[in-house]
Amino acid sequence: MALPGFGARSAGSSGWWPFRVPAHDLPPYRAVGPVTVEEYESRAERYDKQLATQVGFDPAGRTTKEKMAALRAHREAQYLALQKVVYRRRGWTEDGIPTRARLEELGIAIPEVLALLPDPADAQP
Repeated sequence: MALPGFGARSAGSSGWWPFRVPAHDLPPYRAVGPVTVEEYESRAERYDKQLATQVGFDPAGRTTKEKMAALRAHREAQYLALQKVVYRRRGWTEDGIPTRARLEELGIAIPEVLALLPDPADAQP
């Protein structure tokens, strides 16, 4: 089963912002791994090896759908971990919003921009 948001590009609502930023940073569902049974089975040796060596999942005796689900879950988890690191390195919150400190570092911590921050304490000049 895919994680919520993977491949989803529709706008949602997270309160103060018109869309959920992390969902918009996710790759398309198609890019994360094999989408069809036929696709998996055409490269079964490769995918089975990845499951065994990278995921620690023994593919022997498993259905193709079970293997696809395990591989996709692993790849999605890897992507989300990378996304968190990238956000942190950029000076953003886990929601992908620049922190007040980052805005100040960039020289754009003006009242109009600070007013958009989700934490009211950050919006004070």
